[in-house]
Amino acid sequence: MKKIICYGERGGSIEFCYRGYPICLVDTDGFSAADYAVTTTKNNNQDGEAYNGATANKRNIVITAELIEDFAAQRGRLFSFFQPRSLGTVHYIDGGTMRKADYYVERVLVEESGVTRPVTISLICPDPKFYDDNATTIKLSSRRGFTFPLRLKNPFIVTQNRPQLIGEINNVGNVSSGVTIRFIAIGNVSSPYMVNMTHGERLTVNTTMLTGDIITVTTDQNSRKVMLTRNRITTNITNKLVYPPAWPQVHPGTNAFRLGAAADVSNLKATVTYTQAYWGV
Repeated sequence: MKKIICYGERGGSIEFCYRGYPICLVDTDGFSAADYAVTTTKNNNQDGEAYNGATANKRNIVITAELIEDFAAQRGRLFSFFQPRSLGTVHYIDGGTMRKADYYVERVLVEESGVTRPVTISLICPDPKFYDDNATTIKLSSRRGFTFPLRLKNPFIVTQNRPQLIGEINNVGNVSSGVTIRFIAIGNVSSPYMVNMTHGERLTVNTTMLTGDIITVTTDQNSRKVMLTRNRITTNITNKLVYPPAWPQVHPGTNAFRLGAAADVSNLKATVTYTQAYWGV
């Protein structure tokens, strides 16, 4: 059975389903649509127009429901939960399908009279894509130095870093997505980098990492930054990127990511995390 769950920035949630009580879901709109803006150019003596490009427009999700009873309290609950300028997350669940998107509230309308009270909630998603509820992570360069059954030998190595510098992510959808890259230094490392070998996108941080440093890179088009955590203090070092940065993405199909560094790559570990994206549910 389909249900919609909205999570608020300050915590808490409101669930809408067709047999809900005292708020009953009536209809939804905007979950199964994709809206694109196509730009073209008209030249002299040209039949038709030349294609320049296309971008996805923001998504407008509309939830229609009705209040069955306890009207004043439920109306107050809706207005208290759906606050302006607050970022929330809407989850769409239908059988085995679960998708989520971030939203801002555009409008909340509750009719003031009637045996039941119709409700209209309009949400704007600046990022029009839906995402899986869980992320996928691959680990690069770190591997345990022992396996089971355990065979002792002299000398016995408890753990050892063996380069495993290439990992693959299979994007089964048709949407390219940003990733989160975490470089972890277990010794000094010079200029760590990550490259999507399949598409030639390389990002290099021109800095020296010290033991215990963590550099976190986010490559989503709406949140591109590089943060260094050293001695529990986090600073923005986006200006340390080698220009021009490629901001590696996970594209449809197989993506091979390779970890590297200008020096001492054996002192470097990394993870690449991404969430599968979709244009609709």
